[in-house]
This record gives sequence, structure tokens and C-alpha cells, in this order.
Amino acid sequence: MPAPLVMLALVGAVDPSLWSGPPPAAGAGWCASCHLVQIGPVLSRPVRDAARGVHYEKGVFCRDCHGGDAESPDSRAAKRSGTGFIGAPGMMLDEAAFCGRCHERELASWRSSGHNQPTAKSQEPSDFVKTTSDKSAKSQQAVSGRAAGCVTCHGSHAAKKASTDLINPKNCAGCHGYPESNALKTHIMQATTAILSTREQIRRFRASGGGAFAEEADLERLRGPLEDLYHMTDRGNIRRTTQQIREESARISGRVKWLESGKTYRERIRWVWVAAAFTGAFVAAYHFTVAFRMKKMLKRGRQSQ
Repeated sequence: MPAPLVMLALVGAVDPSLWSGPPPAAGAGWCASCHLVQIGPVLSRPVRDAARGVHYEKGVFCRDCHGGDAESPDSRAAKRSGTGFIGAPGMMLDEAAFCGRCHERELASWRSSGHNQPTAKSQEPSDFVKTTSDKSAKSQQAVSGRAAGCVTCHGSHAAKKASTDLINPKNCAGCHGYPESNALKTHIMQATTAILSTREQIRRFRASGGGAFAEEADLERLRGPLEDLYHMTDRGNIRRTTQQIREESARISGRVKWLESGKTYRERIRWVWVAAAFTGAFVAAYHFTVAFRMKKMLKRGRQSQ
């Protein structure tokens, strides 16, 4: 009997107390079932951490990142050659390539950022790196000589959703002053607010029966350049790009307002035509009634003679 089955037989089933999140989904397969009953945090904690991560929420499970045969209860067979099994990535550069298999654009922006630049000496690890159970995160900064990688800010198995919330003293202050990071965060949030405001304007216009499909497509194209800035450290580039995004968002908003005014004008013309048609019908009905009565009166006059 394979070792994982023996262990599961001893405990009867996976102890619910070992799981800190929702029940393991079917997509997690035997990976979660086996790792949860392992002794010690090195093998069991990644599964519990994953239940709190954004990947689990999106339906991304163990084998989607690590490969292997999740349907096999035998750990050796699950990781045999040909299953595409990948264990924990090594140093930061390997880790970036590991995550970049799905996050291609993010990988490209990280590679061109200051976070990927070699450091003259080992940086003081951030609070996340100090406290995480992920051994790759704990070693990557000092050994790789890079400033910061994916796990440094996003976490590994308990990966956090990408947002400006990740730009915070806990993640940033361990390597450099937070006021500088906060200033860059402010520029990014202003550009984000501009996009969201215009998107809401388009949503309201669409709800009223308008179109603005071209404007919506142009607005969505601004998301890529904005998201690239999350990994950047060039203050001048961030200021210029966010300014351009705000200006372009304002131009798109102006186009939507023009469409709104045109829609209002067309609606007014439509109501004018409706009113004219109603008035014409009323006048026609009035004249028909008058003519009918006159005809009737003339007929009675002839009969009385």
C-alpha cells in the first residue's frame, strides 16, 4: 500500500482541524490530502496557506503550478518523470521564471525594474521574508543578490491579490524608505482612480441604452501600462506614465460625454417627432369630427325642407 494511503488509513480521513480554509477542492487532488497529514510545517503548511491565497479563489491548484499527477495517491508515482512535476523553485531568478509561466507581462516588467537589479551587498530581508514559512523566500534575497522577487511582496502559497495594498511599510521598508514607495503608490492610485471613474461613466451610459464600445476598449488598453508600474522603481517614469494615463482617461471620458450629449439630443428629437405625430393625429381627428358633424347637419337640413 502506498505510503500516503497508509497515513490516511491511520487517521481515518483528513482531520478538518488541519485545514485553515475552505475544504480542499477537487482540483487539489491527492496533493492536498497527502500533504495535510505530513508531520511538521514544511510539507503541510503550504496546503493550509494555499487555502488563503488568491490562486485558490481563482481555481488554480497544486498541479497547475507544480505539475505532477494529482490523481495518483502514490507520492513517487505522482512525481515520476513525464508528469511535469516541479518542486519548489530555487533562487529568485528561478522563482521569477516559475511564476512568469502564467504572469508573462508581470515577469517582463519585473525584469526591467530596479527590483531585479543586482545589489552590492545582501539586503536586510523584509518582514514577510523574515516571518514566512517559505524557505525559498527566506533564502532568495541574500543568495540571489537581487533586490526583491515575486515572493518578497506577493507571498508564495498564500499569494495575495495584486493591488496597491502590497505597497506598504511591511513589504517596502525593509529594503528602502517607505515615504519614497508611498509617493509612487500615490501616483499609481491617482491613475487607477481616473480609470475606474471613466469605467463607471461608461457603465452608466451603457445602462441607459448607450454604446461606447470603442471607448471601453481604449480604456481597457490603459490597464497594461498601469499594471507594469507596480514593479517599477523609476520615479520619473512612474510620474510621466501615470500623468499620461490620467490625461488619456480624461480624453476618453470627454468622448463618452459627447456620446451622452448626442444621445440626449436624439432623444429630444425623438420626443419632438412623437409630439408632432400626436398633434397631427389630434388635428386630423378634430377635422374629421367637424366634417362628420357638418355633413350630418346638412343632411338633416335637406330632409326638413
